[in-house]
Amino acid sequence: MRIAITVGAVGLACGSAAAWAQSVSTPAPTPQNPVGSAGPLGGYHAPSNDPGAGLAESPGSFVGATSGKANSLLKGEYGMDLSRRIAEAQRLVDAAGKGRVLTESDSRRIRNLMREDFIAWRKQFDPVRSAYEKQRDRWIVDEKALSPGGWARQRLDWLEAQRDWIVSNGG
Repeated sequence: MRIAITVGAVGLACGSAAAWAQSVSTPAPTPQNPVGSAGPLGGYHAPSNDPGAGLAESPGSFVGATSGKANSLLKGEYGMDLSRRIAEAQRLVDAAGKGRVLTESDSRRIRNLMREDFIAWRKQFDPVRSAYEKQRDRWIVDEKALSPGGWARQRLDWLEAQRDWIVSNGG
């Protein structure tokens, strides 16, 4: 009887030790380490804060959807949210192309959405302030500079350029 209990206890201890060792050696996924693999970033390298590292200081870094990356998939929650916003912007551009009349109120709403897009991008990727402001000023121009339909197209172009930047910077 003692031998059976001892063997059972040793077996339980060995099984528990193996499970514990496995759980300790594989970190759980976190927002900073989404795949849970070894290393602090799980193979993902955060974008550089160097203003010459992809924030329009290098040629072609903010090109439109014709860059060949239009079908690239983005990772994570931010990528899914950006894909949703691109789809919404595309639907509005398509509706305007099919005769939907956009108003000045639509222009204001689109500009506010673009501001939200920029804030979300900045929070997620933390670009250098001067590079961020340069892009914001490039895309959010004077309200009267574009028609309401032009604003719809401007937002879609910005979101596609943002997607291309993220893909080209490892996101």
